[in-house]
Amino acid sequence: RSGLLKFVGTFAVTVRILVPKSDHERLRRADTPLAKALTELIGYWRISRGEKPGGPVIFDMCPLVWLFAPELFTTVSMGVKVETAPPERRGAMIFDSAAPPCAVTTDVDAVAVHRMLMHSVVR
Repeated sequence: RSGLLKFVGTFAVTVRILVPKSDHERLRRADTPLAKALTELIGYWRISRGEKPGGPVIFDMCPLVWLFAPELFTTVSMGVKVETAPPERRGAMIFDSAAPPCAVTTDVDAVAVHRMLMHSVVR
């Protein structure tokens, strides 16, 4: 209803945004509120999702990155609705041409996103 374009980070794209183990120590040493928060979040993600090869995925950062650097994502405009019932499908995306358009990810410059995040969080 706002008229603003909404971002939908698809799993296939956002799963590529990782924080490699080599950066965990940099985050722990950084004395910034953002680095401390991200380190804490990574701890929570490990508990709920387990350790991933390549490091934890930071899906939640993608909408924020898109706000500041949309050029790092390739998107297509698609109508998207979110399933609210039945319970086993609640939260699933449904592509619907009658729904308001969203910027749906099809690709990402994962290296540039990682570089931007680390520079922003650690400095």
